[in-house]
Amino acid sequence: MGQLNNYFILILLGLAPIIAEKTLRGHLQPLGFQRNSDGDITTFSTLPSNQEFYQLLINKQTALLKNVVNPSPALEKWTEEYLQQNYGQLTFKLEGKAEEQAKPEGSLGIGFDTVDNFINTFRHQPKYAVTQLPSPMYRDIMVMPFMGCGPLSKSVIESHLWMSSGQTKSTLHRDNTYTLHCSIKGRKDWILMDSKYSHKMYLSSSVDGYSGVSDIEPNSVDLKLYPRIAEIPFKQGNITPGDCIIVPPGCAHQVRSHGPVNIAFTFLFEITDQQLKKFNPIQCSQDYIPLTEYYVAWSYPGHGILSMGNTEPYSYKNITISEWFADQLDIPFKIIMEESFIKRIEPRTTVHVEIGTLIKDILIKNDAMDSNGMVSKEKCHTIPIEDWKSIALKLESVFNIQNDPNYEYYFMNYDHVLKIVEDGMDDSTRNFNVTQFRTNYQTIGGSKFFADKILAILDGDQDGQVSIHEYSSNLEKAIEGYKGVVLDDYDDNNDVSDDNQVDENDRNRQNDDIEGIEDTDDDDTEDIITTIMDEPDEFDAEANQEGNSEQRKQKPSQPDIREEL
Repeated sequence: MGQLNNYFILILLGLAPIIAEKTLRGHLQPLGFQRNSDGDITTFSTLPSNQEFYQLLINKQTALLKNVVNPSPALEKWTEEYLQQNYGQLTFKLEGKAEEQAKPEGSLGIGFDTVDNFINTFRHQPKYAVTQLPSPMYRDIMVMPFMGCGPLSKSVIESHLWMSSGQTKSTLHRDNTYTLHCSIKGRKDWILMDSKYSHKMYLSSSVDGYSGVSDIEPNSVDLKLYPRIAEIPFKQGNITPGDCIIVPPGCAHQVRSHGPVNIAFTFLFEITDQQLKKFNPIQCSQDYIPLTEYYVAWSYPGHGILSMGNTEPYSYKNITISEWFADQLDIPFKIIMEESFIKRIEPRTTVHVEIGTLIKDILIKNDAMDSNGMVSKEKCHTIPIEDWKSIALKLESVFNIQNDPNYEYYFMNYDHVLKIVEDGMDDSTRNFNVTQFRTNYQTIGGSKFFADKILAILDGDQDGQVSIHEYSSNLEKAIEGYKGVVLDDYDDNNDVSDDNQVDENDRNRQNDDIEGIEDTDDDDTEDIITTIMDEPDEFDAEANQEGNSEQRKQKPSQPDIREEL
């Protein structure tokens, strides 16, 4: 009998881990199943007054704003047919619908697509448009009255557009800006957690006390690895077409979208508590404002390099001047070159010269640099914000390479591309196998669009065939773009977890250097600076052409509207 009891005890001991796992509520289930919700977030069934909205921001409170998008033409107009007919040639930036998915291929390469092709393919391909809202589409959006009120009227950094066939999910994450996320089509379900519980969220990549991404898998939360996540109270909010949700900085959220078509736009904005508290919004208008007439710090014309994630321009200006000068009033241009980017960027002289020449020209145009190469801190403060934006866009695009339509050059290995091209040439027949090359290029993670770009350069006479002479003459030029940085985060097949499924991108990448890049040595630095200083000043050239050297004098600086507010 004793033996039998021991036998049952052993069985129970063996079953104990299974029983314990079963009692872990929500174990390996989606986020939200681990405990009961604390209910819905604050909901406004009608347009909140300007005072009410300001109070939400002061209290750092999330809220659902019902039907506030209704006056926007987009709510009715943005059918797939309308978007193709009116905006078909604009460019969308793409993400994968699942975090483990590599960036999808679009008609413009890996991670980029035309609006027309995206709409033709997004229902049956796992891709998701997460892009800056192209400015031609502004005409279909009306901005809510509270966003045009006082300092809020100059607070929006950028606007994003989200479009998918639904069934997307974000990570649990926090952003360091205010987010106003508005639905045009489809439904989005939000789980929101107060920032005071951040110590239980298993956050990584947090650099500023507000942002960060949780390590949990929101589709299957492992409570053995992340038990404290079940202790966090949460609220929920569901937005449907016409609704917006306001999320303050630091508030953790996880979002799921539902189709068959899901379209939303977002305003990201920054405003200080001091600005909020000292302004009385009662004097503001209750009229909607066309987005075409509204201030957006970083706009995107629908082509070229995006500025998603760039620092707010006035903050960028102040941070950059502080980095350049520290406690000095005047410094040599060489210091700006070294501290700003030469030591942060892999030694590609062309990039250094382009950025350095741009900065030099802007300094000279605004009388901020004298003939001896000394730069004045005081004069830098008078440089118009549009010039600072030109510097920021050029410099930050080097680090935010996912904003560059030539993004594919950065993760494709030059030697592998070279081998694929070489394998395309059959030495015995002296013929280049175009079909084989295109297939092989896509096999190693490239796109048809970039394969065709290589072929277009190889095929010098554009007759559809690559001769041995064309191959030999054009090979180096055809693949020179791949000689840039190859990112450590990407393997040969571009099989990378999609860290941009976060609903809003972290805005601190300006401080994140690309890993694995060595500093440029002193000799290279001197050569680069000499090259830049020897470049003809474009403003001198214009002045000489017109016989009027006065054109180099400083243009009247524009008033800093944001600082006045």
